[in-house]
Amino acid sequence: MNQLIRWTFFGLGLLCAIVVVYLYVLAPHLLGVRRHRVENLAIGICSVVLMVGSWYQSPIGWYAGLAVCLYNILEGIMRWRRLFGGSTVTAPRVGMGIWLGFNGLLIALLLSFPGRHTFHTTTS
Repeated sequence: MNQLIRWTFFGLGLLCAIVVVYLYVLAPHLLGVRRHRVENLAIGICSVVLMVGSWYQSPIGWYAGLAVCLYNILEGIMRWRRLFGGSTVTAPRVGMGIWLGFNGLLIALLLSFPGRHTFHTTTS
């Protein structure tokens, strides 16, 4: 179970880091205003910390995983109406719902005993 949790969060960190590198290197026009650039850079740094922390099963990886998942959920909720107006087809909504549900599941996993034990954040 610990290895599954470890590799799941390593993969999440890798995916987020790849997206941030893609945005900065190949598609900087998609970043938009300065606030979005700083925000994406912060989530990219947090993703790299998540990758390294999950690789070494460090408590910092637990905190970074919590931050990345919370960011993904809050970002999806705050931008839901702007991204999906009334005339949007169902497939993107379902995909975003699955992404939000997946991140919620990962937060629940991090807060559970196996998740905390994987990243050595328990005292026993």
